[in-house]
Amino acid sequence: MVILWLSRHEPITAQQDELERLFPRHTLRLDSQAFADVDDIHRRIQRCRADEVVTVAPLTLTAKLLERDIRPLWPDMLEGATSKCESASRQLYTRASWTMDGVHRISAARIKMQFEELTSAKT
Repeated sequence: MVILWLSRHEPITAQQDELERLFPRHTLRLDSQAFADVDDIHRRIQRCRADEVVTVAPLTLTAKLLERDIRPLWPDMLEGATSKCESASRQLYTRASWTMDGVHRISAARIKMQFEELTSAKT
């Protein structure tokens, strides 16, 4: 079993552990290069002969994968408490902590657009 991990970020330990629980003794192949489109992702899946693929991709691209019967895995992360941190250059920033909430298979991707009325700008 080969799992292709398509993301700019390497999986954290909790994500790796969850993949191991779901897919014992799998081989995880990491690919952090930006992908151009659905054809690019499809080629990468074929090239490494992946049985499963984890993607962190825009919803529109995920929908195109589903149209090709590619149902990617999604590492579900929950945002926890935020804290104030100081960088090496002494700049303050806010940092969120994240917790693993499981790995799920994406079976549908829908975009719902909502609109608001525009009024002319009064100058």
